[in-house]
Amino acid sequence: MFKDGVHAFYANGLLRAFVLALITIFVPVFVYERATATYGSVTIALLIVALYFFVQRLVTLIVDVPVSHIIEKIGFRRSVGISVIFLMAHLSALIAMRTNFAYIWVATMCLSLNLPFYWIARDSALSQDAASQKMGRAMAGIAVLEKIAALAGPFVAGMIILRWGFGTLFIIALVLLAVSAVPLMWMPHHTHKNGVSFTGFWLWVTGRRYFHQAVSQAGAAMEDYGLGVFWPLSLFIIGFNAGTLGAVFSGVAIVSVAVQYVSGIVFDRLRRRGHEMDEVVFGFATVGTALVWLVRLFISTVFQVVAVDSFGQLFQTVYYGFQSDYAHLGGKRMGSIAFWVYLQMTYSIVALFAFGLMAVGVYFGVWKELLFLSTAWWVLVSVVQARETNLH
Repeated sequence: MFKDGVHAFYANGLLRAFVLALITIFVPVFVYERATATYGSVTIALLIVALYFFVQRLVTLIVDVPVSHIIEKIGFRRSVGISVIFLMAHLSALIAMRTNFAYIWVATMCLSLNLPFYWIARDSALSQDAASQKMGRAMAGIAVLEKIAALAGPFVAGMIILRWGFGTLFIIALVLLAVSAVPLMWMPHHTHKNGVSFTGFWLWVTGRRYFHQAVSQAGAAMEDYGLGVFWPLSLFIIGFNAGTLGAVFSGVAIVSVAVQYVSGIVFDRLRRRGHEMDEVVFGFATVGTALVWLVRLFISTVFQVVAVDSFGQLFQTVYYGFQSDYAHLGGKRMGSIAFWVYLQMTYSIVALFAFGLMAVGVYFGVWKELLFLSTAWWVLVSVVQARETNLH
């Protein structure tokens, strides 16, 4: 049914991406809403949101190395299947949170275990399956499918929440997630070279050969949590309801679909031409993405958000596309699961910093300013990842 592992991931990625498009921006909103209802304090609710994600990434950081050894033994396909089980358990715990807030910790633990099983296996497999000369096109194909899912996901989710509530949303996501595992049966066997260790992580993150990849992962982590947690939560707090949030995020996603696919083709062509042109384009996209975060500090109306985020998608989509291409080139160059484990560990460390910073900002009443400025800074310095284009 699928001619290679990349195309099997296309189908799996589309369904999984739709599930994540349904829930991603609404999970922090749901946690915040339930915490506010339980404790009656906005400050406590924001601290709980920070703690929820802090615990999630702390557990992920702890289990990254042992999970990588499990993946080495069971293979990528089974690993992604296990991640589906943990993600379904996460959704089930969120459903239970409606009546018992204590399930919040079950939810975050299940999501913690889902992350390394999925991302380490997925990125390792894609690095092996995609040719270096066509890395941009391969990554763009997957990203476009995920963007297509993102077009409808937030809007549909917002309407479901307004009409039937968060519980119905999570049940629908649960069913779709189960179906997403079916294409995995067509994944081919992969070789699994590991070699993961904490000493290896230190050498990787400090060595000249991969330091730029570690820095770029910091930018990617801040951008991901910025768009998935900090930005939607800040909009919800100032008065955007679930329906408006969903409509805004779906609306601005339209801009990114065409840009995403074109960026992959352009990336491959620029690398073939040489003359560092791919690095120049990535530099412009990085600066533009960072500047958008500064602008977000001063906007609050629906029109302003749509205008700024739509314009920002032009930079952000190219930034994400090139960032993923450079990362997968680095993974192919290293040729080991270890590369993706170390990226995951770096991502978790940066996330711990981000949510620790959020807690400090909540205490002093400046969490939004601290996080937006920090996101802009880390995105900006991640431009060093373009160095990957000249390494072999």
